[in-house]
Amino acid sequence: MITHERIVQWMNVVREEMNSPEQFRVLENFWESQLRSKMWLIEQVNTHCLLFPGSHIYIVGGWYGVLGQLLYEAIPGVRVTSVDKDEKCTEFGTRLKLPDDDIEFITADMQHFTEYSPDTRLVINTSTEHVSQDTFDAWLSHVPHNVNVVLQGNNFFSCEEHVRCAPSLDAFQQINKLDVVKFAGHLDCTQFTRYMTIGLKNVNY
Repeated sequence: MITHERIVQWMNVVREEMNSPEQFRVLENFWESQLRSKMWLIEQVNTHCLLFPGSHIYIVGGWYGVLGQLLYEAIPGVRVTSVDKDEKCTEFGTRLKLPDDDIEFITADMQHFTEYSPDTRLVINTSTEHVSQDTFDAWLSHVPHNVNVVLQGNNFFSCEEHVRCAPSLDAFQQINKLDVVKFAGHLDCTQFTRYMTIGLKNVNY
């Protein structure tokens, strides 16, 4: 359940950015397909991943941190780190979150990020369509073993920013190289289909 205080915080930032160059990027975070995909992810994480107070969740390509906030509300006591190479994500993520949220923002390229804590229980990448296969492989090579990994992608080939789409859920799973798959599914987002896989990376990766 999204709290009244969080919605007010979001809308305050939206209002502050009215007519600014960043207005569209802020509003993009709250498109129906974006929020539906995030709520779907949280539902499946609660079903397939064992998380408890103190569990550390990393989100790479975390953008402005809305998914991190929703996870923080849905799973009591977790810590969230959102990693994105765009330094504006730290600025806007800090403004959008509530002061008491245990959410950290790091500016870094996912393919070079290695600073996972010993308490890491879940690593999420919902931006897999935005990176090349080489970048994805480099990122995955640094993810700790025996940690749940959540991946989302899509078949939205017509978007110019998308460089790693998949024509089907099976194809999406093949390029992700997860050895143990706990969940694989798809979500109809009208213009495109969102894919999601939850599992563990190949033990020999």
